[in-house]
Amino acid sequence: DSDLVDQAGELIEGSQIDWGGDQVIVETSCGAFRAERAIVTLPLGVLAADAVGFRPPLPDAKQDAIKRLGTGVLNKIAIRFSRPFWPADVTHLTYLSEDPDEPLGGFTSLLPHGHPVLIAHLAGRRAVEFESLSDDEAVARVCHVLGRMFGDAVSTVDSATVTRWHRDPYSRGSYSHIPVGARGSDYERLAAPISERLYFAGEATCRAHPATVHGAYLSGLREAERILAGR
Repeated sequence: DSDLVDQAGELIEGSQIDWGGDQVIVETSCGAFRAERAIVTLPLGVLAADAVGFRPPLPDAKQDAIKRLGTGVLNKIAIRFSRPFWPADVTHLTYLSEDPDEPLGGFTSLLPHGHPVLIAHLAGRRAVEFESLSDDEAVARVCHVLGRMFGDAVSTVDSATVTRWHRDPYSRGSYSHIPVGARGSDYERLAAPISERLYFAGEATCRAHPATVHGAYLSGLREAERILAGR
């Protein structure tokens, strides 16, 4: 819903993190929060968009790392069908189109787990373009491709969920990657704490496991241990 996206954007835009005094002060539309230390888990896309301000500004090395690292987009369209029509013993299906611009090509099946669900994957520019479609239009595009793969065997749609990570003001993308000009050490620069007051966690701060849920989880443990150790 575009109205909800706009409202969420208003909540985060204008937020400030003041770490220059004796305490960290996080100013939000819901009020100000104070603490001796703070762990910043803002996604890389939000940091790169300067949606949240820092007072004083972040060190140059950290700002440069934020600018160099990239934020990729991977959207998913999960559809639950009334009955399965694809092989029960496979977890991934691939569609090779004659159209080089066809955005849909990979599917994950949840049928091995007992659910008649297919998840379509869209990445990069095409994933961003797909976000302008309504849920019904996106599902129809997926079903059209499945129709080419399985013909009239495609069953009716029971329900569907469509992600739009690029438009989401709380993420502004799916996960980090290393584009031309960036390097693995930029993950470490982003993870570096500031003045034993401001700490950073999230998948974009985990050089060993970036772009993963477990990388984000491990980074949280890392920063908790760092704070408890007084580092």
